[in-house]
Amino acid sequence: TRKESSAASDVYKRQVPESDETPDSVELTQAAEQSAQSVARINGVADQCGVTQTGSGFLVSPTRVVTNAHVVAGVAEPTVELRNGQVAAARVVHFDSSEDLALLAVDPVDVEPLEVGEPLDAGDTGFVMGHPAGGPFRADSAVVQARDVSQINNIYGSSPSSVEIYQLQADVRQGNSGGPLVDADGDVVGVIFARAMEGAAVGFAVTAEPVSYTH
Repeated sequence: TRKESSAASDVYKRQVPESDETPDSVELTQAAEQSAQSVARINGVADQCGVTQTGSGFLVSPTRVVTNAHVVAGVAEPTVELRNGQVAAARVVHFDSSEDLALLAVDPVDVEPLEVGEPLDAGDTGFVMGHPAGGPFRADSAVVQARDVSQINNIYGSSPSSVEIYQLQADVRQGNSGGPLVDADGDVVGVIFARAMEGAAVGFAVTAEPVSYTH
């Protein structure tokens, strides 16, 4: 059974409106369906504790994959599995514990990478994509509840810094970490990093602007 790392920040302890309702399901746009092909499952074993970590990620070039830093923390040899069956060995070439972003290098793969789009505002809709619990690909509707700059701890639970994040009404689950928030045009506008505490259909994503500087 795949397990999340005990160091993973999959639950973000922020006060959110109590809600058990996920947004109404919306069919993927043609552009978003095409972008979904660029979403990957990330697997690896943390050397220090021997725990298998799993999460999601997405291609930003034929040789670069974005994911969460906490998904690959302590993992020397992460593996990237694409939806078309391609499997690639990866190495971490950028690691930001404050933004919870990592960039993986892979040999060239034959998949169209995602483009970074314009930020969404409160009330806008999109799709959260990834591999919940390390399982099959899943895409779910998301509604932006808020976009603001918040103080969040780094992935080790210390040294808080200011990070612009989305608060989303969405069915975000363990394993979605590192997956993209995609708009109707198929562009990535955020990177999922956490879900709210139990009982709330709320997730969180870092805005995609930092992704522009990682590749």
